[in-house]
Amino acid sequence: YRQIPRSRRHDPVSDYLPPSRSEFKLAFDIEVVRVLKFATGSAMFSTLDDGKIVREYLREKNIVVHGLAHPVLFTGNIEGSSPEFSMYDWMKVMGAVPVTGSNLFKLLSAKSHVLLYPGGAREALHYKNGRRFGATIVPFGAVGEDDLAELVLDYNDLMKIPILNDYIRDSQRQAIRVRDESKGEVANQELFTPGLLPKLPGRAYFLFGK
Repeated sequence: YRQIPRSRRHDPVSDYLPPSRSEFKLAFDIEVVRVLKFATGSAMFSTLDDGKIVREYLREKNIVVHGLAHPVLFTGNIEGSSPEFSMYDWMKVMGAVPVTGSNLFKLLSAKSHVLLYPGGAREALHYKNGRRFGATIVPFGAVGEDDLAELVLDYNDLMKIPILNDYIRDSQRQAIRVRDESKGEVANQELFTPGLLPKLPGRAYFLFGK
């Protein structure tokens, strides 16, 4: 077995080593999820760029998809069937990372593949009287903003301009706050009109899913 660092200095992103073929087989086919696969009959499929459907992404493309998981799963209290490895250790081997804004930033900065389930624990662990409305959810995405315009003046640039910075501060004091008191870039609520230069040609793309 590999050595799993248990030091707080271990970075789950920069210090990550992908699983070997034997580790992958041991985790998926023998030890860790064998009972779960048998009980649920689960199968995982991915669609490649050319439309080809493959059984598992890691086996076909040799790319680890880092699942962002609830931090409580990384406390080391979830034991596995092996005396050497806990479920906590296996999750780390297969690329799972505690879901935090900083870890998501690190993964995306490293061009990693990231998996995040919206809703997560709150929806999975709902109460018996939890409301279910039967609403149809249509996924939607839009890209192209950076293809249409070049950002030349951001918030920090605008705040360096006399008179204009006073106007921005006054506008923000009157603005409605919609987020909590979180810290850092994720909690940024500053609304402003950036300085833009158009790019030609440019195009915005919008996609509604099923």
